[in-house]
Amino acid sequence: MIKESNSRGSDRFFTSLADGKEPHRWQRELARPTVCGNRLIRIPTGFGKTLGALAAWSWHRMHRRDDDWPRRLVWCLPMRVLAEQTESEVRAALERLALLWDGSGDHAGKVGVHLL
Repeated sequence: MIKESNSRGSDRFFTSLADGKEPHRWQRELARPTVCGNRLIRIPTGFGKTLGALAAWSWHRMHRRDDDWPRRLVWCLPMRVLAEQTESEVRAALERLALLWDGSGDHAGKVGVHLL
């Protein structure tokens, strides 16, 4: 049996992260299980894959403080322009939730974003 998290709470969290946008059904499904597992996301460009993955991870790892979820979230992208676009989107989303680490001071409760 898959343990599930509070969907209303994760919906509100997603809406804040996504600058007021309501989550798509697939994004809700991605955040629902409390156990982190492999998932294939196959949807068209522009449907929120970046925010969907970020929201599911940050909901469980940062908001729920679930240490069973990975400490790091990594995107491996084929083009520099996609990496820069993703970095910008992730930074903006985390900033809206006051979760973005500014690179100075204590890192506790914050998320650092690094472009390699």
